[in-house]
Amino acid sequence: MGESDLSGSTEHYPASPTGRDRWIIEHRAGVRNDDGIPIAEHRAALSPYEPYGFFLEEEPAAGGHIAPCVTILLTNRECPWRCAMCDLWRNTLTTTVPTGAIPSQIDHALNHLPPLSSRPAFPNLSSRPEQREVEGPEVVSEAGEDTSQRNEALHPTPYPPYPAVIKLYNAGSFFDPRAIPPEDDEAIAARMQHFERVIVECHPALLGERTLRFRDLIPGKLEVAMGLETVHPEALEKLNKRMTLEQFRSASDWLRKHDIDLRVFLLVQPPFVPPAEALDWACRSIDFAHDCGATAISLLTTRGGNGAMEALAATGDFISPSLNTVEAAFEYGLSQQRSRIFLDTWDIPTHLTCESCREARIARIKTMNLTQQIQPRVSQHEPGCPTSRF
Repeated sequence: MGESDLSGSTEHYPASPTGRDRWIIEHRAGVRNDDGIPIAEHRAALSPYEPYGFFLEEEPAAGGHIAPCVTILLTNRECPWRCAMCDLWRNTLTTTVPTGAIPSQIDHALNHLPPLSSRPAFPNLSSRPEQREVEGPEVVSEAGEDTSQRNEALHPTPYPPYPAVIKLYNAGSFFDPRAIPPEDDEAIAARMQHFERVIVECHPALLGERTLRFRDLIPGKLEVAMGLETVHPEALEKLNKRMTLEQFRSASDWLRKHDIDLRVFLLVQPPFVPPAEALDWACRSIDFAHDCGATAISLLTTRGGNGAMEALAATGDFISPSLNTVEAAFEYGLSQQRSRIFLDTWDIPTHLTCESCREARIARIKTMNLTQQIQPRVSQHEPGCPTSRF
């Protein structure tokens, strides 16, 4: 497909990666708050000693059973790659966290999770001493790191009974030394001793010896999640990931060679992909991920909200996907039965469904996520509902 086939005009969009970096950052000023007031570089006020989010969820494991899973959204430095669609910078810092901060974040999350009394994945831990919190200083500068918690870094605090899986997501790359200090790897691994699977995210360019050392430090299986986004070659290049399909395939081969599982993130209808071709490219992307050895695929509904996406929408380079397209891509992935495949319900905008079908449609997707089986489509719709036309 040539550039002339893409929707909208791309003349306004810089051709070079460095130019795109500047353009994407400049358009952050286009983000507006709930009152419609423009905000520039709006970041959440975060402590380097607490994660910006954590929760329990469930997903089917590779063996077919439903596995309880902890997801921790780690607070750390912003990702060095400026991707056109990314809004994760909102919950990042502008400096590297001090040594010991990431283990403290994990302690905080695991000590504040609800009990898993109905699903004691590790009943031998139920007799552990009472849990306690790890407190950190409110302000820490990169130049003057606080060291008060370092003595406890290698001694995890007691936790409630564990789920089987933990995701350590950090809005970037786990093996980026400016995001997660390498000095913390041993302490982080010490907190992973009772998890059967540890999932981290990373850009293909940052895989290497540190990845293998961390794999060897944890007793469970390591899984690395990489953002492929799309196999549409021009769209992938314009997303500014600074990654080619061959580089992604090479990184996937490297993971497989070293007995590390691969999870792939894919966008449904990213910028620069014409809506009429979005489903076809989503299916091609799923096929490519499977060919790269993906054991799990997460489909994400491409969303706006970072300023750059609004600018691309104004020129026709980005159009939000219909839920029809999103669900059809999900159904295609499930029909292949080549890996576990999930559709992230966080990113399904409310405007894609009507009031009468919204809850039922979201419930259907959640059921499909857990069962990995295609369910009957929801038939109840209000007149004009965008999801009623299949």
